[in-house]
Amino acid sequence: MVAVIFVGILLSCLMFQLAAYKQEMGSINRITEHERFMRHKVVQERHEKHHNPKRAEGHK
Repeated sequence: MVAVIFVGILLSCLMFQLAAYKQEMGSINRITEHERFMRHKVVQERHEKHHNPKRAEGHK
């Protein structure tokens, strides 16, 4: 009987740990996607700044 209760407690702890792990992974993925988006945005802005079509017209 004690073993059944002990196993039940262990399983409930495992379920809580899995839920916390999934939540943490979701947060990490959101942060990673945001960082990737911001990096892409900065690279795009640099590219537009360095390759201005109006300035490049005289260099054909």
